[in-house]
Amino acid sequence: MAAVRTAWGIRLPALGEWFAQHPEWWPLAISLAAWLSLAPDRQHEMTPLCVGVSPLQSQFVDAFSRWILMILGMMPPLVVLSVRHVGFRSFRDRRHTAIAEFLAGYLGVWIAAGAVPLFLLSATSIPGGAERRLIAVLAYGAAIVWQLTPFKRQALWRCHRTVPLAVEPWRTDLSCLRFGASAGVACLSSCWLLMALPVLTAHGMSAMVCVQGAMIHERYQQCHRPRLATSVILLCTACLLDLQGHLA
Repeated sequence: MAAVRTAWGIRLPALGEWFAQHPEWWPLAISLAAWLSLAPDRQHEMTPLCVGVSPLQSQFVDAFSRWILMILGMMPPLVVLSVRHVGFRSFRDRRHTAIAEFLAGYLGVWIAAGAVPLFLLSATSIPGGAERRLIAVLAYGAAIVWQLTPFKRQALWRCHRTVPLAVEPWRTDLSCLRFGASAGVACLSSCWLLMALPVLTAHGMSAMVCVQGAMIHERYQQCHRPRLATSVILLCTACLLDLQGHLA
């Protein structure tokens, strides 16, 4: 593969070779695009997903569309290693097809998991003022306690499981979808309380970045017993930012 030379005489891999070595580039690009779509949404930035003033149907559609955007933004960075596993265990001519199938299974679990709770909460009268601040504190408190339980640690271990992929064309498609769905279920069992926070709290962009940082930090630690101090600090910071949003 050809290479390019910089002004300092350093040889770098050609762009095509870099993309071939990093098949996760386009899921991360989707994640970045989703974050950029959420960033200017000032109208909803300080409102829980389940709170609205519009009729139930449009309120649910609005909340569900923002939920999908958050899933597209926050979930792909958590499965970079799984995406690379799928990409490099597939034939090169169908590498990105296999990754798309994996993501369809993975993201589909998360998107489906939010549909029913959001519909039920959209039909429920959510209190405001001090009651909403109390809900935010309880939600973050539950998330922090969950981080410290052995059940959370076991769920996090399951997120690192990989499976062999079939070679036959139709079986390959099925195995990629199945692997994505199993990864989604494992991730859901680990991060369900963290992703419930935007549904129940003000979820400003700064707080969402803190929650994303906590999830990435715990996912990519190279140790048998994850160090939780950083994740807890990030969640406490997100809680303070959300409470500030409620008071604004």
